[in-house]
Amino acid sequence: MRIGWLVAFLSCFVLLIVCTSPPKASSLLDSLQSEGIEMSAALPAKASDLNGTEPEAYRLDNEEWIAVYDFGSERKMELGYQRFREHQQVLSSHAPLVYKAAPYLVLYYYNASSATQTAKPSETKYGEKIQKAVSSRFFKPD
Repeated sequence: MRIGWLVAFLSCFVLLIVCTSPPKASSLLDSLQSEGIEMSAALPAKASDLNGTEPEAYRLDNEEWIAVYDFGSERKMELGYQRFREHQQVLSSHAPLVYKAAPYLVLYYYNASSATQTAKPSETKYGEKIQKAVSSRFFKPD
């Protein structure tokens, strides 16, 4: 009887650990693909690291691209995001759409013209799909 309780307790403990672990980047990629976003791995742009973290880059079917940063912790992700914002302020080009949820930061570089520096997700080809994909898991758009 004691062994049965021990097995049940350990099973619940393992299930709790698995369910509370942050999802892996691959689940984000699966979520994006489930929204119909076709993408292929690409080399990140030169000098694209944020606080020493290089992104995984993906080219979309229309020459747009996504950069996914895995900072490993919420604190490092926030520092990377602040670094990104500092760099973006000095650039005159349109800013990418940003989606963040610890420990990931996702930047969507789109080919849409907008009256403002950053387009709305609805003004881009994949903005709303990316928003839906990341929101369906654990991301919240910035």
